[in-house]
Amino acid sequence: MPSFPAPGPVTLRVKLPAGLLEVTAAPREDAVVEVRPSRPSSSADAEAASRTRVERLDDGTILVETPEQRAMLGRRASVDVLVALPAGSAVALDAASADVRASGPLGDVAVGSASGDVRIERCARLDVRTASGDVTCDVIGAEAGVQTSSGDIRLRELRGEAEITTSSGDVRLGAAHGDTTVRSGSGDITVETSAASFRTRSTSGEVTVGTAGDLVEVHSSSGDVEVGAVTRGRVSVDSVSGDVRIGVADGVSAWLDVSTVSGDLRSGLEEADRPGDEAPRTEIRVKTVSGDISLVRTRP
Repeated sequence: MPSFPAPGPVTLRVKLPAGLLEVTAAPREDAVVEVRPSRPSSSADAEAASRTRVERLDDGTILVETPEQRAMLGRRASVDVLVALPAGSAVALDAASADVRASGPLGDVAVGSASGDVRIERCARLDVRTASGDVTCDVIGAEAGVQTSSGDIRLRELRGEAEITTSSGDVRLGAAHGDTTVRSGSGDITVETSAASFRTRSTSGEVTVGTAGDLVEVHSSSGDVEVGAVTRGRVSVDSVSGDVRIGVADGVSAWLDVSTVSGDLRSGLEEADRPGDEAPRTEIRVKTVSGDISLVRTRP
């Protein structure tokens, strides 16, 4: 089990065709790497584990590299890599179908994978590119970039800017404190709280924003759009056939520019309900072709 002195954060670089990368970050002064076959009974897995290269490079980077190896019937040999690192360390993984699990506070995390799932507890920056793997992260302290074809994306707290792209996977964000852009084909998009600008373009997936405190901009073809409570800022929705429902928080004055070609328009924002001049203000622009539009008063 290789061990390296590490009085501070280090960089871990892993090349793993198949298997599992499990990282634990905590206050410590060394880095420990354990490599083992995913299936102890598999001779191919055991050989791949024994051939895995673990070393510290001249620049301090810890390198773990497993060679591509096929088992019987063309199946990839699978290796598990378990690493303990000092808190704040950076991780970079290049994988085909390996899963990633990380606990504790990490620095920058970068993952390139075809089908492996990614589960991160906490990191500074996140950069993930995967085809069908799911991506989950609890807290991202700075920028985030996630791209997947059919995997679902779950990010609980975004403290910096984020750019997210998916074809058919669902996207669920908790609190988005930085400017956020989401592009989706048919997956649903949900944001619980948006404190900065939120822009999204969707073909047929539903778009839901719980509480909006800045700019919300939605372009949708057929998916429904709902903004639960607008507390200030601007909302702009352009939809073809999806229904649109927007709630304006109590005490917020709203300037409206809404229109639909053949859909129904219902508004609970009566002139008598307009708050005073000192109240927070919002601007709401909605255009649909056949989708219905509903405007209501709500509590955030």
